[in-house]
Amino acid sequence: LQTRVGKSSLIQQAFKINEVHISEHKHGEADIKREFIAEENEQFVLHDSQGFEAGDSMIFKTAKDFIDC
Repeated sequence: LQTRVGKSSLIQQAFKINEVHISEHKHGEADIKREFIAEENEQFVLHDSQGFEAGDSMIFKTAKDFIDC
């Protein structure tokens, strides 16, 4: 993969979900509660979380809480 190819780009290419925002110069914003549904397979529903950074426990907690609910 090329540099600056993050998970949003991967999602767009692999699952053809184009509503996912791609940020070229900074970490993208993501809302884990928002659903993205693949047009080719409506049973595939994706929730995009922010990336995890060392020492940023709040983003990890948000993702963990979402998975645990």
